[in-house]
Parts: sequence; structure tokens; C-alpha cells
Amino acid sequence: MDAVIDQEWTSKVSRNERLLLDGCFDLFHYGHANALRQAKEFGGDLVAATHSDDEIRRCKGEPLYSWSERIQIVRAIKWVDDVIEDAPYSVSVSDLRRFQVDFAVHGDDVSIGADGRDSHILTKEAGMFKMIRRTRGISSTTILGRLLDAAESPSVLQAEKEESKAEKADQHVKENQPQPNNITESQSEELIEIADKLWCSSAVIVSTPSQQIKFIGGRPQINSTTPDKQIVYTCGSFDLCHAGTVKFLEQAKALGDCLVVGIFSDQLVRWMLGDQFPIVTLEHRALCLSALSVVDHIVLNAPSEQKDILELLDHLDVKTFAVLNQCITSQSLASKLEFGHPIEKSSIDLKWSGSVSTIDRPVVSFDSIIFRLSQKSEQIQKTFDVKNSKVISLNLPGNYNVV
Repeated sequence: MDAVIDQEWTSKVSRNERLLLDGCFDLFHYGHANALRQAKEFGGDLVAATHSDDEIRRCKGEPLYSWSERIQIVRAIKWVDDVIEDAPYSVSVSDLRRFQVDFAVHGDDVSIGADGRDSHILTKEAGMFKMIRRTRGISSTTILGRLLDAAESPSVLQAEKEESKAEKADQHVKENQPQPNNITESQSEELIEIADKLWCSSAVIVSTPSQQIKFIGGRPQINSTTPDKQIVYTCGSFDLCHAGTVKFLEQAKALGDCLVVGIFSDQLVRWMLGDQFPIVTLEHRALCLSALSVVDHIVLNAPSEQKDILELLDHLDVKTFAVLNQCITSQSLASKLEFGHPIEKSSIDLKWSGSVSTIDRPVVSFDSIIFRLSQKSEQIQKTFDVKNSKVISLNLPGNYNVV
């Protein structure tokens, strides 16, 4: 489809003007975050507008995250100044005036409303529209497909097999397999490229021949930029960005002044959980987390072994290590691994001068998302068909993935 792109759609606005970017924000990913970032760069106050569950069902299909959960996520994004909780799917000029907003913002893909028309046609005609580049390579539909595949892997999702799998994960250094944290030179270069893209300071960890942790690439070392702050560290796969992820990280941040988040590599997650994992690549997981206002620093290729974690805590002068309460036995390994990676608290207390803080598991977790998926399987399949039929690319020139 050929289309004329109005130059006014990409021009800056004054600081006292307000821009509205509406969306479903279901299965929140870095494409959503990048859209909010681009919208903020127009120069005014950014208002994120969410749609109700009923509105999404009417126009697109069945959402997997609840309305309140999607609101919680967008409120946590660092570029969002305000949130409108109940916006219509097709935003009109009168809607913008009701919300006291000057411009609607959307990607260069045409969003089709329930009436079959461009959802933003009215704001475009009124000169109240701004366009951003849609981020290629990631979508809620893609993530949904990967979740459906993962849901068919009972060895990972069944809680009764947790103990043996957890023991296997803890002992993998002793087995005749390469350590997941040992990476090649080309892999380290790729990780440095990822670190340089993130929207917060970051670093990459490699294991040296002496098995000592070393930082490479990224931005200035974390502890050198925070000499007088209480540093909190936590780690995990962070495979999905959901309301539970946000809540856990907010609670972790409240334990100190600066939150450092360690993210496990794709290789490590795959080794622990199987070929269906991770659902989202390390690059996309890191970009998404770096958009959260509570995350100050990110460590890529974070260690999972106790001795390596202890070395990292000491290197960063971490005062508090935030872990997940593991009292709940009916959770899968995938859910245990997603954040607050568990370590033997007694051993850490003996070897490290900092403190370990336990955070209760949020209501929303990987397991609860998979359960919803199983309960909505028929509706979800319909959602696939609806989503795939409602995107028309306008092919705005430029690099869609500049972050």
C-alpha cells in the first residue's frame, strides 16, 4: 500500500503540549516501550492510553493481560507522564479534547478499527496526529505463538518435577557440559552491541580462564557511578514483562537506592528450561526492562552459580540481594527462574557481608499467564486471526529498530 506521509506528522511539538499514544499493551514488549520512547521524543508530555478488555475484544480479540495489569505496566515506563485508563480504540478529535491532549501518536502501520477504517483517520484530517516508526522484529502475536509452544512442554511447567530439575541446574558446572556463562569472542561482541542499545547503564559479564568474573563493554561500571548509594541486586530470566515483573522490581528497588538487574543469557535459560525457551530473546528482554523507571542498571549474561553471584555482589558493593520467596511449592521451574533467582540463603549469609531480602511472589507470574492461556485457548486462536488481518505497513523510510 502506497501512502503519502505528511511532514507535520514527524515534526516536534512544544514542551507544554501533550501527546497521546494509545494501545492494548498486551504481552508488553520492547516494541511497546520503543513506541513510548519515540513519542516522548516529540518534546511534550506523554500520555499513555490503554483500552479496556471489552474494547480490545470488540476490535482485536481476547487479551491475555488484564486491564488493570496493563495499566500498571505502562505507569512503570520511564517516559510516561500520565495514563488515561479507558480510551476508545478509535481515538477521535473530541476524545483528544476531552483528554486535554494536543496530538495522537501512532506507528506507521495503519490500525484498523471495528468499522474497517483507519483508527486515526479523524485526527490525521484535523492535523492532530504524529507518526513514529513501528518497531520490527517483535510483536504480541509472535510472543503469543511462542507461549503456545511452551505450554506444550509439561516437563518444564509441571511443578512435581521441580526438585530434580532444580538440582540439575545447580550442578551443571560439574557435568561434562560447557558453562553457559562462558561465551565466545563473537558472542561477547554481540552482547556489547546489546548493552550499548539499552535505555539505562549496563555491562556484560564474561568468565575468564581463571573463572573470575570480568565486565566488558557497556557503559561505565555500575559501582563507580553510585559511590554513596545502597545498591540492590536481583537476577532472573525476566522472560515476560508482566504486572508481576513490575511489582517484584518495584519491591526490590524499595530495599535501597539503586537497583541492578542481572539477566540470564539465552543459552543459560535454554539449558535450564529446554528449546522452547526463552520466549523472548536476551536483547528484547533487556530492552524492555531498561524502559522501566525502577531499573537503574542491567547486567547481561548474569551468573546463576552461587560462587559467581557472590563474586558479583562483592564486585558491585551490593548491600542487598533481593530473592523470591520459594515457600510456594506448586510452581514450575520456568516460574521460579523468571525473577528473584533463588540461592541458598544460609550459604550467602556466611560468605557475604550484605543482606538477603526475600520478596513474596506476586499474584501474576509465568505460571498464571500459562494458566490463563490454557483457559482461553479457543479465544486466543481467534485473536491470532484478527491481529494478522489488521496491520497495513506504510513503509516509513529509515531504520525501524533504532533504539
